[in-house]
Amino acid sequence: MVYLTGTMLSINPLENLKIYVTNRPPLVIFMVSVSAVAIAFLTIGYFFKIKEIKSPEMTEVQWRWIQINHTKQNKQNGGKKAFWASLI
Repeated sequence: MVYLTGTMLSINPLENLKIYVTNRPPLVIFMVSVSAVAIAFLTIGYFFKIKEIKSPEMTEVQWRWIQINHTKQNKQNGGKKAFWASLI
């Protein structure tokens, strides 16, 4: 029992890591990929936290411009709706 404990303590942790990486490459690649995605999400989250994002709501001026162009488009097409106009 004492011999086993002494043997277990004498093993180098870096050597264990090297053996683990060489014996289980799919798991290592998976863990590196998951870590990279986590770092990317944290970076994007931090960016949006510190960056001021403008409201996506349309202003009244933009809405009027779309309505005017929609009316002009209807007149040019002889009353037929354009494809994008049907989305409004």
